Parts: sequence; C-alpha cells; structure tokens
Amino acid sequence: MFATLKRTHTETTSPTSPLAAQTDEKRIKTEENGAPKKRLLMFGPFENNSPVITIEPLSKLNSDLTVKLKQDNTPYEVTADTGLFLVKHAHLGPRANIDDRFHPQPPDTAKFQVMLVKGVSEQFQDDLRENGKTDEEIARIVEGIKDSQTLFINNIEKYCNGMLEKAWDAKLPLFKNDIKSANALAKKELKNNSDVNVEAFAKAAFLENARTPWNEVCPDDGDAYMAFKATRKYQFTNKLTGVPGEVRRPTLWKKTKSGGFDDITEETKFVSNGSLIYTQVSLSAYTSPVCYGIKANIGFNVIIAHKASKKASSGGSSAAHELSFAALF
Repeated sequence: MFATLKRTHTETTSPTSPLAAQTDEKRIKTEENGAPKKRLLMFGPFENNSPVITIEPLSKLNSDLTVKLKQDNTPYEVTADTGLFLVKHAHLGPRANIDDRFHPQPPDTAKFQVMLVKGVSEQFQDDLRENGKTDEEIARIVEGIKDSQTLFINNIEKYCNGMLEKAWDAKLPLFKNDIKSANALAKKELKNNSDVNVEAFAKAAFLENARTPWNEVCPDDGDAYMAFKATRKYQFTNKLTGVPGEVRRPTLWKKTKSGGFDDITEETKFVSNGSLIYTQVSLSAYTSPVCYGIKANIGFNVIIAHKASKKASSGGSSAAHELSFAALF
C-alpha cells in the first residue's frame, strides 16, 4: 500500500538513497517566497535499509561506546517506517506531555510520545464502507495492515534482541551494572544447581530483563495488552549556555487525493486515541538506575492516515472524523 505511495510522490526519495539516510528533515527553498519548505522522506521497512549491528562511539564528540543499528557500508543509523498502527495513546500536540493530566513533565524532560497497538478500529472500517469500499475490499485492506504490523514488530524484536546480544558479547561498558546484576543472578543459581552454565544463564537473564519498545502494558484498570512505544525529546538545552533549543515536534502529514502530502502540523492540536498513523523510528540503547534496554525514537515525520474524533476513540460515532485515509486505499 505505502510502497506505491513512496513511488508516486515526487518529493519522496528512495528509502535507500544517501539523502534519505542522512536526514529526514531536509529542507528546500521555494521559488515563490524563499521560505524553507519541509520535505517528507520515506525510508521503508528495516530490510530496505541493509541493517547491521555495530559497537562504536556515541558520536564524534562522545567516545563512550554504544551499540547501534547502522545502514551497511554507510555512516548512518537506520531509520525505518512502522507501517500503519492504531493509536492507544499519543502526545503529538505542540506541548508534548508537558500538560499531561496524570504525569505532567517540565520542558527539559518532556517528550513527544506514541503508544501503538496492532489492529484497526471499527470506526475505520465503517468509514471505509461509507466511502464506497465493499466488505471484500475492506477485509483485504485490514489484512494487509495487520500483515505489515506483524512484519514490523517481528523486525523490532529481531533487531532489539540482536543489539542486546551484541552488547552482552562485547561486555559493553554502557551496561556494566546490568551485566554485573545478570552475573550475580547466575552465580546465585549455581549455588542451587551445580550443572548450570553460568555464562549462558547470565546472558539469558540479561536479555530477559532488558526492556524493548514492544512490551506488555499492565494498566491499573483493565486487561494487559501489548504495545509499541516510541518517544522524541521535546527540546535540547545547550549545556554551555543553558539556553533551550527549538521544539522538536514531528511534522504531521496527510495524503491528498491528488497524490501529494499536506503539512497539517499547525492545525493539529492532538491525535486522538483510535487514530491510524504511520511514523518513522530508529533504535538506540539506554540504561538508567531502574531499567535498561533498547528504545525507539520517533523520526521527523508522522503520517495521519485516519484521525479519529474523541467520541470515536471512546467507542461512539462521529461525523467529525478525518477522511484523509480515503486517499491511501
């Protein structure tokens, strides 16, 4: 579905091109007024980017080693498209989670965030039907979306596990405390079972206790569910001057019937639960006093394929939902 989208849109570069690999925030000048114009670049699934797992410095300015998912034979880290996912919860508005009702954050720690789950909403299918799709066509569309979701999650699990294994085998200093804890668990097990393979047990414990973007969520009320979480820092602060940088809100897009994309960032104050979105993510390692693992970072672009209203996201019906998805199917 989105493979066609990538080929037909004139401002979209190939997902494996050097330009796409370098940055998806590339801007071009317009002849009309000389103002910078945002450019939407698509990257495709993980396998389109020839991923390889490496151990190398965090950056040119930071020599601390980390594990990275890189494009083969390039200096660039992999950014991949998620495919369409159902929004369980999102902070994509202008102020990210600064004004969150339950866990408000100050700007220096605030993040844009998405919590995505597999499947599609009933309202999405009803809207397709209202726009002339037959039940057979709808079933085919839904099946294609679910297949792409499964492929993406399988890749997330594959590469997160691969990055963690690489980190363990290299005894990466970033995870030294977490590796130490895993070894302690293995030695404790050895006291109870003399046949245990300490190295294998410790490695298994390290992998099992690590967090990845695809995790079980256990709410205080309701059943547990699996969700994909990705974040993007609200803004960076200059360490020397203490001056906050620009707000790093992703650009929100919708596809038009003519085949292009409209930038709807300014007019979009929030993205409702139950919407279908298509975003871009990269993977990075992290550790903290309470947890460690691999996290997903939201890229510069989010395509809103079906924007549900508040009523629709809570199970009701609404005539005020966005129909921009009609151009995608």
